[in-house]
Amino acid sequence: MDRWRKLGPLGKLHNFVIHIGCTAQRKQQWKAISRGRNIARDNGTRWNSWYKMLGEAITLHKAVDRFFEQYPEKELDLDRLLPKDWTLLSNVSSSLPFLIFILMLRIGQRFSYKPRTYYQGSRIEPKHP
Repeated sequence: MDRWRKLGPLGKLHNFVIHIGCTAQRKQQWKAISRGRNIARDNGTRWNSWYKMLGEAITLHKAVDRFFEQYPEKELDLDRLLPKDWTLLSNVSSSLPFLIFILMLRIGQRFSYKPRTYYQGSRIEPKHP
């Protein structure tokens, strides 16, 4: 958790999502607070997973704050998202569609995709002449 926390608000959000998904009890507590809505978990194989997680968390940010208040835990408290963190997350989220669009334009000029493959490990496979 400390490793992710070093990423700032994005890492704190990642830790929170992992935390609520760890046990059936926490999942139930979260579902009660969020009225059945979930926050998608980021992962390393889907290029848009961080974007999706961010958008859902911003939509549910009051529920996230309520979870911290209603179910305080010493370790999780280090990942509490402050108002300045939510501002940063909101700014990142609003910038991502533009950055993804530019990236896709650049990739489309030099790279091709295999069907159903968005991301291969840590590299994108180049076109072969």
